[in-house]
Amino acid sequence: MKVGLSNISIRKGLLRVRANVFIDDPASKSYSKYFVQTALIPVPDSIILETDYKAWLASLPENQKIWRLAPVLCHFITVPETIDLQTLQDWIIATFSPDRLATIDNIIVRPNSADLVSPFMRNVFISKKPIKTTDEADLISSVRLMLEGKTIDLNGGGKVIDVQPQTIDIGNLAVTGTGSTAQYTRVIVDNPANATGTLDVIEVFARVEIPNVQAATFFIVSGLNLSTRDADESLGVAAADVKTTYSGLSIDVETGDYLGFDIDGGRMAWNSGGVANSLWKNGDFIPCTNELFAELGDFAWSVYGTGVESGAALTQVLADTMTIVDSLSKTFRGIKSDSVALADAISKAPGLIKSETVTITDSTAKAVGQFRTDLVTIADSFSRTMVYLRTIADTLAISDAISKAISTVRVDTMTIVDSMVSATGAMFTVALADIVTITDSLSGVLRAKTYLRQQVARMTVKRLSVSRMPIFRWIIRRFP
Repeated sequence: MKVGLSNISIRKGLLRVRANVFIDDPASKSYSKYFVQTALIPVPDSIILETDYKAWLASLPENQKIWRLAPVLCHFITVPETIDLQTLQDWIIATFSPDRLATIDNIIVRPNSADLVSPFMRNVFISKKPIKTTDEADLISSVRLMLEGKTIDLNGGGKVIDVQPQTIDIGNLAVTGTGSTAQYTRVIVDNPANATGTLDVIEVFARVEIPNVQAATFFIVSGLNLSTRDADESLGVAAADVKTTYSGLSIDVETGDYLGFDIDGGRMAWNSGGVANSLWKNGDFIPCTNELFAELGDFAWSVYGTGVESGAALTQVLADTMTIVDSLSKTFRGIKSDSVALADAISKAPGLIKSETVTITDSTAKAVGQFRTDLVTIADSFSRTMVYLRTIADTLAISDAISKAISTVRVDTMTIVDSMVSATGAMFTVALADIVTITDSLSGVLRAKTYLRQQVARMTVKRLSVSRMPIFRWIIRRFP
Protein backbone atom coordinates (compact mmCIF):
# COMPACT_ATOMS: atom_id res chain seq x y z
CA MET A 1 0.00 0.00 0.00
CA LYS A 2 1.27 3.47 -0.78
CA VAL A 3 0.28 7.06 -1.52
CA GLY A 4 1.88 9.09 -4.28
CA LEU A 5 1.73 12.91 -4.30
CA SER A 6 0.90 14.95 -7.41
CA ASN A 7 -1.17 17.81 -8.89
CA ILE A 8 -0.27 20.71 -6.61
CA SER A 9 -2.90 23.40 -7.30
CA ILE A 10 -4.90 26.26 -5.80
CA ARG A 11 -8.70 26.25 -5.93
CA LYS A 12 -11.09 28.66 -4.21
CA GLY A 13 -8.18 30.18 -2.35
CA LEU A 14 -7.04 26.83 -0.89
CA LEU A 15 -3.75 25.05 -1.57
CA ARG A 16 -4.27 21.36 -2.32
CA VAL A 17 -2.27 18.21 -3.05
CA ARG A 18 -3.58 15.09 -4.80
CA ALA A 19 -2.91 11.90 -2.85
CA ASN A 20 -3.03 8.87 -5.18
CA VAL A 21 -3.85 5.70 -3.23
CA PHE A 22 -2.36 2.48 -4.65
CA ILE A 23 -3.43 -0.91 -3.29
CA ASP A 24 -0.77 -3.34 -4.51
CA ASP A 25 -1.95 -6.44 -2.66
CA PRO A 26 -2.92 -9.11 -5.25
CA ALA A 27 -5.37 -10.56 -2.70
CA SER A 28 -7.30 -7.29 -2.46
CA LYS A 29 -10.68 -6.81 -4.15
CA SER A 30 -9.55 -3.95 -6.36
CA TYR A 31 -6.18 -5.26 -7.55
CA SER A 32 -7.40 -7.20 -10.61
CA LYS A 33 -9.42 -4.21 -11.82
CA TYR A 34 -6.64 -1.64 -11.35
CA PHE A 35 -3.64 -3.65 -12.56
CA VAL A 36 -4.16 -3.24 -16.31
CA GLN A 37 -2.24 -3.49 -19.55
CA THR A 38 -2.07 -0.42 -21.76
CA ALA A 39 -0.41 0.55 -25.01
CA LEU A 40 2.85 2.51 -25.15
CA ILE A 41 1.91 3.95 -28.53
CA PRO A 42 -1.02 6.29 -29.43
CA VAL A 43 -4.40 4.75 -30.22
CA PRO A 44 -5.38 5.32 -33.88
CA ASP A 45 -8.20 7.83 -34.37
CA SER A 46 -10.13 5.26 -36.41
CA ILE A 47 -10.58 3.03 -33.33
CA ILE A 48 -13.71 4.07 -31.45
CA LEU A 49 -15.57 0.99 -30.31
CA GLU A 50 -14.36 -1.01 -27.32
CA THR A 51 -14.23 -4.26 -29.32
CA ASP A 52 -11.97 -2.65 -31.90
CA TYR A 53 -9.73 -1.21 -29.18
CA LYS A 54 -9.25 -4.58 -27.46
CA ALA A 55 -8.47 -6.28 -30.75
CA TRP A 56 -5.91 -3.57 -31.59
CA LEU A 57 -4.26 -3.79 -28.15
CA ALA A 58 -4.01 -7.60 -28.39
CA SER A 59 -2.29 -7.30 -31.78
CA LEU A 60 0.56 -5.18 -30.43
CA PRO A 61 3.91 -6.81 -29.62
CA GLU A 62 4.77 -7.06 -25.92
CA ASN A 63 7.43 -4.33 -26.14
CA GLN A 64 4.69 -1.85 -27.10
CA LYS A 65 2.51 -2.68 -24.08
CA ILE A 66 2.96 -2.27 -20.34
CA TRP A 67 1.23 -3.45 -17.17
CA ARG A 68 0.47 -0.65 -14.76
CA LEU A 69 -1.17 -0.37 -11.36
CA ALA A 70 -3.60 2.54 -11.37
CA PRO A 71 -4.61 4.43 -8.21
CA VAL A 72 -7.92 3.29 -6.73
CA LEU A 73 -8.54 6.77 -5.31
CA CYS A 74 -7.23 10.27 -6.10
CA HIS A 75 -8.03 12.33 -3.01
CA PHE A 76 -7.38 16.09 -2.91
CA ILE A 77 -6.03 17.21 0.46
CA THR A 78 -6.23 20.91 1.29
CA VAL A 79 -3.10 21.98 3.17
CA PRO A 80 -1.67 25.19 4.68
CA GLU A 81 0.76 27.15 2.57
CA THR A 82 3.46 26.40 5.17
CA ILE A 83 3.16 22.63 4.60
CA ASP A 84 6.31 20.51 4.63
CA LEU A 85 6.95 16.92 3.59
CA GLN A 86 7.37 15.52 7.11
CA THR A 87 4.09 17.04 8.35
CA LEU A 88 2.17 15.77 5.32
CA GLN A 89 3.74 12.33 5.56
CA ASP A 90 2.84 11.97 9.26
CA TRP A 91 -0.72 13.08 8.56
CA ILE A 92 -1.18 10.65 5.64
CA ILE A 93 0.13 7.69 7.67
CA ALA A 94 -2.25 8.53 10.53
CA THR A 95 -5.25 9.25 8.27
CA PHE A 96 -4.94 6.43 5.74
CA SER A 97 -5.02 3.79 8.45
CA PRO A 98 -5.32 0.06 7.71
CA ASP A 99 -9.09 0.26 8.36
CA ARG A 100 -9.51 3.20 5.95
CA LEU A 101 -7.53 1.40 3.23
CA ALA A 102 -9.57 -1.78 3.72
CA THR A 103 -12.79 0.22 3.40
CA ILE A 104 -11.61 1.99 0.23
CA ASP A 105 -10.66 -1.36 -1.29
CA ASN A 106 -14.10 -2.73 -0.40
CA ILE A 107 -16.27 0.10 -1.74
CA ILE A 108 -14.28 1.14 -4.84
CA VAL A 109 -15.30 -1.99 -6.78
CA ARG A 110 -19.01 -1.41 -6.21
CA PRO A 111 -21.19 0.12 -8.96
CA ASN A 112 -22.26 2.89 -6.56
CA SER A 113 -18.72 3.49 -5.26
CA ALA A 114 -18.96 7.29 -5.67
CA ASP A 115 -22.01 7.37 -3.39
CA LEU A 116 -19.92 5.66 -0.70
CA VAL A 117 -16.61 7.45 -1.24
CA SER A 118 -18.36 10.81 -0.85
CA PRO A 119 -19.38 10.43 2.82
CA PHE A 120 -16.33 8.33 3.71
CA MET A 121 -13.72 10.79 2.46
CA ARG A 122 -15.51 14.04 3.30
CA ASN A 123 -13.66 16.27 5.79
CA VAL A 124 -10.39 14.42 5.19
CA PHE A 125 -8.11 17.45 4.98
CA ILE A 126 -5.38 19.21 6.97
CA SER A 127 -6.42 22.85 6.70
CA LYS A 128 -9.21 25.00 5.27
CA LYS A 129 -7.34 28.24 5.87
CA PRO A 130 -7.13 30.37 2.69
CA ILE A 131 -3.66 31.21 1.45
CA LYS A 132 -2.32 34.73 2.04
CA THR A 133 0.39 34.92 -0.60
CA THR A 134 -0.19 37.08 -3.65
CA ASP A 135 2.29 35.09 -5.75
CA GLU A 136 0.33 31.87 -6.34
CA ALA A 137 2.63 30.66 -9.11
CA ASP A 138 5.67 30.84 -6.83
CA LEU A 139 3.82 29.00 -4.03
CA ILE A 140 2.72 26.20 -6.36
CA SER A 141 6.24 25.91 -7.78
CA SER A 142 7.91 25.67 -4.37
CA VAL A 143 5.40 23.14 -2.99
CA ARG A 144 5.59 21.09 -6.18
CA LEU A 145 9.37 20.96 -5.90
CA MET A 146 9.07 19.74 -2.29
CA LEU A 147 6.19 17.23 -2.58
CA GLU A 148 5.40 16.15 -6.13
CA GLY A 149 6.49 12.63 -7.00
CA LYS A 150 7.09 11.61 -3.38
CA THR A 151 5.72 8.23 -2.24
CA ILE A 152 4.61 7.26 1.27
CA ASP A 153 4.35 3.59 2.29
CA LEU A 154 1.30 2.45 4.26
CA ASN A 155 0.22 -0.62 6.21
CA GLY A 156 -2.72 -2.85 5.26
CA GLY A 157 -4.60 -5.58 7.06
CA GLY A 158 -7.39 -3.44 8.51
CA LYS A 159 -11.13 -4.01 8.94
CA VAL A 160 -13.88 -2.64 6.71
CA ILE A 161 -15.94 0.24 8.15
CA ASP A 162 -19.66 0.42 7.39
CA VAL A 163 -20.52 3.39 5.15
CA GLN A 164 -23.97 4.62 4.07
CA PRO A 165 -24.57 6.10 0.58
CA GLN A 166 -24.73 9.84 -0.06
CA THR A 167 -27.70 11.85 -1.29
CA ILE A 168 -26.84 13.93 -4.41
CA ASP A 169 -26.05 12.23 -7.70
CA ILE A 170 -25.57 13.62 -11.21
CA GLY A 171 -24.46 12.21 -14.59
CA ASN A 172 -23.87 8.59 -15.67
CA LEU A 173 -22.09 5.80 -13.84
CA ALA A 174 -18.39 5.60 -14.68
CA VAL A 175 -18.21 2.19 -16.33
CA THR A 176 -16.40 0.75 -19.30
CA GLY A 177 -18.12 1.76 -22.54
CA THR A 178 -18.78 0.52 -25.99
CA GLY A 179 -16.99 3.52 -27.47
CA SER A 180 -14.70 6.43 -26.60
CA THR A 181 -14.27 10.05 -27.62
CA ALA A 182 -11.51 12.62 -27.75
CA GLN A 183 -11.46 16.30 -26.75
CA TYR A 184 -14.25 18.91 -26.78
CA THR A 185 -16.60 20.03 -24.05
CA ARG A 186 -19.46 17.59 -23.35
CA VAL A 187 -22.56 18.05 -21.22
CA ILE A 188 -24.54 15.07 -19.88
CA VAL A 189 -28.27 15.76 -19.99
CA ASP A 190 -29.11 12.38 -18.49
CA ASN A 191 -29.68 12.34 -14.73
CA PRO A 192 -29.53 16.04 -13.74
CA ALA A 193 -28.75 16.88 -10.11
CA ASN A 194 -31.47 15.74 -7.72
CA ALA A 195 -30.63 18.26 -4.97
CA THR A 196 -28.74 21.46 -4.18
CA GLY A 197 -25.43 21.22 -2.41
CA THR A 198 -21.79 20.38 -3.14
CA LEU A 199 -20.22 17.68 -5.31
CA ASP A 200 -17.17 16.25 -3.55
CA VAL A 201 -16.57 13.16 -5.74
CA ILE A 202 -16.22 12.85 -9.54
CA GLU A 203 -15.68 9.47 -11.22
CA VAL A 204 -14.63 8.93 -14.84
CA PHE A 205 -13.73 5.93 -16.99
CA ALA A 206 -11.00 6.65 -19.53
CA ARG A 207 -10.42 4.31 -22.45
CA VAL A 208 -7.08 5.98 -23.20
CA GLU A 209 -5.13 7.79 -20.48
CA ILE A 210 -6.32 11.40 -20.14
CA PRO A 211 -3.63 13.94 -19.11
CA ASN A 212 -6.13 16.20 -17.33
CA VAL A 213 -9.85 16.07 -16.62
CA GLN A 214 -12.01 19.16 -16.12
CA ALA A 215 -15.47 18.83 -14.55
CA ALA A 216 -18.25 21.41 -14.15
CA THR A 217 -21.92 21.87 -13.33
CA PHE A 218 -23.99 23.59 -16.05
CA PHE A 219 -27.38 25.30 -16.00
CA ILE A 220 -29.64 26.42 -18.83
CA VAL A 221 -29.76 30.14 -19.59
CA SER A 222 -32.28 29.72 -22.44
CA GLY A 223 -32.81 27.07 -25.07
CA LEU A 224 -29.42 25.40 -25.66
CA ASN A 225 -27.44 28.29 -24.17
CA LEU A 226 -25.60 27.14 -21.06
CA SER A 227 -23.40 28.61 -18.34
CA THR A 228 -21.21 26.88 -15.80
CA ARG A 229 -22.23 27.22 -12.17
CA ASP A 230 -18.93 25.95 -10.81
CA ALA A 231 -15.93 24.09 -12.20
CA ASP A 232 -12.76 22.24 -11.24
CA GLU A 233 -10.25 22.61 -14.04
CA SER A 234 -7.35 20.54 -12.71
CA LEU A 235 -8.44 17.08 -11.60
CA GLY A 236 -5.37 15.63 -13.28
CA VAL A 237 -4.60 12.32 -14.94
CA ALA A 238 -7.21 9.61 -15.48
CA ALA A 239 -5.57 6.22 -16.02
CA ALA A 240 -6.46 4.08 -19.03
CA ASP A 241 -9.02 1.25 -18.88
CA VAL A 242 -9.97 1.83 -15.23
CA LYS A 243 -12.36 3.96 -13.26
CA THR A 244 -10.64 7.00 -11.74
CA THR A 245 -12.22 8.42 -8.58
CA TYR A 246 -11.46 12.00 -7.55
CA SER A 247 -12.49 12.86 -3.97
CA GLY A 248 -12.05 15.83 -1.65
CA LEU A 249 -13.60 18.22 -4.21
CA SER A 250 -15.96 21.18 -3.77
CA ILE A 251 -18.12 21.90 -6.82
CA ASP A 252 -21.36 23.85 -6.29
CA VAL A 253 -24.51 22.28 -7.72
CA GLU A 254 -28.22 23.09 -7.74
CA THR A 255 -31.25 20.95 -8.46
CA GLY A 256 -31.62 20.43 -12.22
CA ASP A 257 -27.99 21.22 -13.09
CA TYR A 258 -26.15 19.08 -15.67
CA LEU A 259 -22.68 17.53 -15.29
CA GLY A 260 -20.14 18.38 -17.99
CA PHE A 261 -16.48 17.67 -18.69
CA ASP A 262 -13.57 18.49 -20.96
CA ILE A 263 -10.38 16.47 -21.50
CA ASP A 264 -6.89 17.42 -22.66
CA GLY A 265 -6.15 14.42 -24.86
CA GLY A 266 -6.90 10.76 -24.28
CA ARG A 267 -10.39 9.30 -24.61
CA MET A 268 -13.45 9.13 -22.37
CA ALA A 269 -15.62 5.99 -22.49
CA TRP A 270 -19.28 6.15 -23.48
CA ASN A 271 -22.25 3.87 -23.99
CA SER A 272 -25.13 4.36 -26.39
CA GLY A 273 -28.75 4.43 -25.32
CA GLY A 274 -28.90 7.55 -23.18
CA VAL A 275 -32.37 8.80 -22.32
CA ALA A 276 -31.73 12.24 -23.79
CA ASN A 277 -29.47 13.91 -26.31
CA SER A 278 -26.11 14.95 -24.91
CA LEU A 279 -24.69 18.38 -25.72
CA TRP A 280 -21.26 19.40 -26.97
CA LYS A 281 -19.21 22.36 -28.16
CA ASN A 282 -15.91 22.34 -30.01
CA GLY A 283 -13.19 23.72 -27.74
CA ASP A 284 -12.59 24.25 -24.04
CA PHE A 285 -15.68 25.88 -22.49
CA ILE A 286 -15.07 25.16 -18.84
CA PRO A 287 -15.90 27.64 -17.45
CA CYS A 288 -18.28 29.52 -19.74
CA THR A 289 -21.11 32.06 -19.70
CA ASN A 290 -24.20 31.88 -21.93
CA GLU A 291 -22.61 29.73 -24.65
CA LEU A 292 -24.66 28.01 -27.37
CA PHE A 293 -24.20 24.22 -27.40
CA ALA A 294 -25.30 21.66 -30.01
CA GLU A 295 -27.12 18.35 -29.60
CA LEU A 296 -24.94 15.31 -30.20
CA GLY A 297 -27.08 12.20 -29.72
CA ASP A 298 -27.95 9.73 -26.98
CA PHE A 299 -24.38 9.18 -25.73
CA ALA A 300 -24.09 8.19 -22.09
CA TRP A 301 -20.64 9.46 -21.09
CA SER A 302 -18.94 7.61 -18.23
CA VAL A 303 -18.73 10.61 -15.92
CA TYR A 304 -20.53 10.68 -12.58
CA GLY A 305 -20.69 12.96 -9.56
CA THR A 306 -22.04 12.79 -6.04
CA GLY A 307 -22.02 14.93 -2.92
CA VAL A 308 -23.98 16.24 0.01
CA GLU A 309 -27.10 18.39 0.16
CA SER A 310 -26.91 21.82 1.71
CA GLY A 311 -27.52 21.45 5.46
CA ALA A 312 -27.63 17.66 5.28
CA ALA A 313 -26.27 15.65 8.19
CA LEU A 314 -23.60 13.01 7.83
CA THR A 315 -24.90 9.59 8.89
CA GLN A 316 -21.61 7.72 8.69
CA VAL A 317 -20.64 5.64 11.71
CA LEU A 318 -16.94 5.70 12.58
CA ALA A 319 -15.25 3.57 15.19
CA ASP A 320 -12.93 6.31 16.37
CA THR A 321 -12.57 7.35 19.98
CA MET A 322 -10.23 10.04 21.19
CA THR A 323 -9.36 10.52 24.84
CA ILE A 324 -7.50 13.59 26.06
CA VAL A 325 -5.58 13.93 29.33
CA ASP A 326 -7.88 16.58 30.74
CA SER A 327 -10.59 13.96 31.25
CA LEU A 328 -12.27 14.90 27.99
CA SER A 329 -13.79 12.04 26.05
CA LYS A 330 -14.94 12.58 22.49
CA THR A 331 -16.67 10.01 20.34
CA PHE A 332 -18.50 10.15 17.06
CA ARG A 333 -22.19 9.70 17.96
CA GLY A 334 -21.19 10.01 21.63
CA ILE A 335 -21.71 12.33 24.56
CA LYS A 336 -19.12 14.83 25.66
CA SER A 337 -19.17 16.40 29.07
CA ASP A 338 -16.69 19.11 29.91
CA SER A 339 -16.47 20.51 33.41
CA VAL A 340 -14.07 23.32 34.26
CA ALA A 341 -13.84 24.92 37.69
CA LEU A 342 -11.73 27.97 38.40
CA ALA A 343 -11.15 29.33 41.91
CA ASP A 344 -9.14 32.49 42.31
CA ALA A 345 -8.71 33.95 45.78
CA ILE A 346 -6.45 37.00 45.83
CA SER A 347 -5.45 39.09 48.82
CA LYS A 348 -3.93 42.44 47.98
CA ALA A 349 -2.63 45.14 50.34
CA PRO A 350 -3.29 47.77 51.41
CA GLY A 351 -6.42 46.07 52.64
CA LEU A 352 -7.74 44.79 49.28
CA ILE A 353 -9.37 41.41 49.37
CA LYS A 354 -10.63 40.01 46.05
CA SER A 355 -12.45 36.72 45.65
CA GLU A 356 -13.46 35.32 42.27
CA THR A 357 -15.16 32.02 41.63
CA VAL A 358 -16.07 30.91 38.10
CA THR A 359 -17.73 27.57 37.42
CA ILE A 360 -18.35 26.41 33.87
CA THR A 361 -20.33 23.29 33.12
CA ASP A 362 -20.49 22.28 29.47
CA SER A 363 -22.73 19.36 28.69
CA THR A 364 -22.57 18.71 24.97
CA ALA A 365 -24.01 15.88 22.98
CA LYS A 366 -22.26 15.80 19.62
CA ALA A 367 -22.86 13.17 17.00
CA VAL A 368 -22.68 12.56 13.33
CA GLY A 369 -26.25 13.09 12.18
CA GLN A 370 -27.57 14.05 15.64
CA PHE A 371 -28.60 17.23 17.36
CA ARG A 372 -26.11 19.10 19.47
CA THR A 373 -26.98 20.77 22.73
CA ASP A 374 -24.56 23.09 24.43
CA LEU A 375 -25.28 24.19 28.00
CA VAL A 376 -22.93 26.69 29.55
CA THR A 377 -23.55 28.03 33.05
CA ILE A 378 -21.31 30.70 34.50
CA ALA A 379 -21.54 31.77 38.12
CA ASP A 380 -19.36 34.72 38.95
CA SER A 381 -19.10 35.78 42.56
CA PHE A 382 -16.95 38.85 42.78
CA SER A 383 -16.48 40.91 45.91
CA ARG A 384 -14.01 43.66 46.68
CA THR A 385 -13.44 45.25 50.08
CA MET A 386 -10.97 48.10 50.31
CA VAL A 387 -10.09 48.82 53.93
CA TYR A 388 -7.59 51.48 54.99
CA LEU A 389 -6.39 52.78 58.35
CA ARG A 390 -3.99 55.64 58.00
CA THR A 391 -2.72 57.96 60.77
CA ILE A 392 -0.79 61.00 59.70
CA ALA A 393 0.80 63.46 62.11
CA ASP A 394 2.38 66.46 60.49
CA THR A 395 4.24 69.00 62.58
CA LEU A 396 5.59 72.03 60.79
CA ALA A 397 7.78 74.59 62.52
CA ILE A 398 9.15 77.57 60.65
CA SER A 399 11.59 80.03 62.15
CA ASP A 400 12.29 83.00 59.95
CA ALA A 401 14.79 85.60 61.15
CA ILE A 402 15.30 88.48 58.78
CA SER A 403 17.79 91.32 59.19
CA LYS A 404 17.42 94.15 56.77
CA ALA A 405 19.50 97.32 56.38
CA ILE A 406 20.58 99.21 53.31
CA SER A 407 21.09 95.73 51.87
CA THR A 408 18.90 92.90 53.06
CA VAL A 409 20.19 89.76 54.71
CA ARG A 410 17.64 86.95 55.01
CA VAL A 411 18.06 83.78 56.97
CA ASP A 412 15.30 81.23 56.59
CA THR A 413 15.18 78.17 58.76
CA MET A 414 12.43 75.64 58.25
CA THR A 415 11.96 72.41 60.15
CA ILE A 416 9.32 69.93 59.11
CA VAL A 417 8.60 66.78 61.02
CA ASP A 418 6.28 64.44 59.22
CA SER A 419 5.36 61.22 60.96
CA MET A 420 3.13 58.94 58.89
CA VAL A 421 1.84 55.56 59.94
CA SER A 422 -0.02 53.39 57.40
CA ALA A 423 -1.59 50.06 58.20
CA THR A 424 -4.32 47.78 57.01
CA GLY A 425 -7.31 47.85 59.28
CA ALA A 426 -11.02 48.38 59.36
CA MET A 427 -11.45 52.10 58.68
CA PHE A 428 -9.98 55.01 56.76
CA THR A 429 -9.21 57.95 59.12
CA VAL A 430 -6.89 60.93 58.65
CA ALA A 431 -5.67 63.07 61.57
CA LEU A 432 -3.63 66.17 60.80
CA ALA A 433 -1.96 68.41 63.33
CA ASP A 434 -0.30 71.37 61.70
CA ILE A 435 1.58 73.90 63.83
CA VAL A 436 3.31 76.77 62.11
CA THR A 437 5.36 79.25 64.10
CA ILE A 438 6.92 82.28 62.42
CA THR A 439 9.14 84.75 64.20
CA ASP A 440 10.15 87.81 62.24
CA SER A 441 12.65 90.26 63.84
CA LEU A 442 13.39 93.39 61.84
CA SER A 443 16.38 95.65 62.67
CA GLY A 444 17.72 98.63 60.81
CA VAL A 445 15.49 101.55 61.92
CA LEU A 446 18.10 102.86 64.35
CA ARG A 447 20.62 102.94 61.59
CA ALA A 448 18.13 104.83 59.48
CA LYS A 449 17.59 107.40 62.27
CA THR A 450 21.31 108.01 62.61
CA TYR A 451 21.62 108.37 58.88
CA LEU A 452 18.86 111.01 58.86
CA ARG A 453 20.48 113.01 61.63
CA GLN A 454 23.76 113.03 59.76
CA GLN A 455 22.08 114.28 56.64
CA VAL A 456 20.25 117.04 58.54
CA ALA A 457 23.48 118.18 60.09
CA ARG A 458 24.97 118.67 56.68
CA MET A 459 22.08 120.71 55.47
CA THR A 460 22.26 124.50 55.75
CA VAL A 461 19.09 124.62 57.78
CA LYS A 462 18.54 124.89 61.43
CA ARG A 463 18.12 121.73 63.39
CA LEU A 464 15.10 123.10 65.15
CA SER A 465 13.35 123.82 61.85
CA VAL A 466 13.97 120.31 60.60
CA SER A 467 12.78 118.77 63.85
CA ARG A 468 9.49 120.52 63.45
CA MET A 469 8.72 118.59 60.28
CA PRO A 470 6.10 115.97 61.09
CA ILE A 471 8.08 112.92 59.92
CA PHE A 472 11.25 113.88 61.75
CA ARG A 473 9.33 114.86 64.85
CA TRP A 474 7.74 111.39 64.89
CA ILE A 475 11.07 109.58 64.47
CA ILE A 476 12.73 111.59 67.27
CA ARG A 477 9.87 110.92 69.63
CA ARG A 478 9.58 107.26 68.73
CA PHE A 479 13.29 106.56 69.02
CA PRO A 480 14.78 109.16 71.46
